[in-house]
Amino acid sequence: MMPRQSKFLGATAGCLFFAASAHAALPPDAQNLNDLGVMMDFVGAHPAVSRSVRQLDLDTNTVHWGDDCIAYFVRDVPAGGKDSAPMPGPQPPLVFSHATCPID
Repeated sequence: MMPRQSKFLGATAGCLFFAASAHAALPPDAQNLNDLGVMMDFVGAHPAVSRSVRQLDLDTNTVHWGDDCIAYFVRDVPAGGKDSAPMPGPQPPLVFSHATCPID
C-alpha cells in the first residue's frame, strides 16, 4: 500500500502530464508573426499595393496603401463553421477578405 503522500504526488504528476500535452494557443508574438507573414505575402503579390504601401495594422488586420485604400483580412473559418465549439490551439490563419480599391 502506498503512503498518502505518494498517491497525491502520483495523481498530481499525472494531471500535469496530461495538461502539458494539450495544444496551447500560440503566444501573441508568434501569432503576430504569422499574421504579418500573410499580409506581407499579399503586399508582395500585388504590385499596385507594394508600390504605395503605408501601413500594416495587426490590431485591425488591415493593409493601407495609396491615398485611402484598405485591404481587410479575416480569420479563416474552420471546417465546423462559426457554430462549432472553440478548440485549443493556434488561431486560424488570416485570409484576404476584400479591399476598398483595385489590388491589381
